[in-house]
Amino acid sequence: MALILNAGLFALAAFTSFSDGKMILTGLCGITALANLLALRSSGKAAGMRMQVLLMLFNAAVAGATAYDYAQRGTQYLHLAWILVACISVAVAALFYRRSRRLSHEPP
Repeated sequence: MALILNAGLFALAAFTSFSDGKMILTGLCGITALANLLALRSSGKAAGMRMQVLLMLFNAAVAGATAYDYAQRGTQYLHLAWILVACISVAVAALFYRRSRRLSHEPP
């Protein structure tokens, strides 16, 4: 569920930054959206869970960059929403990390 939500959010951010002419941020958000969709294929496995931890940390970094961009534009509250997305991504990464450790210790 988190991967689908993140893919949608970053796809919208890519579209918005593209219309504003910010190509680097457009590329980052677009790659992040695609990576979230591709990660759906490997969810549930221990190795896939470790990859999702890294993906969620990457999501947090790109969400932070998006929040910074919106803050520089002078938006009133939109940058705070992206800060919230970054914080939630870090929390989900911690949950995925704990789950991957539990799965790697269980016998097959």
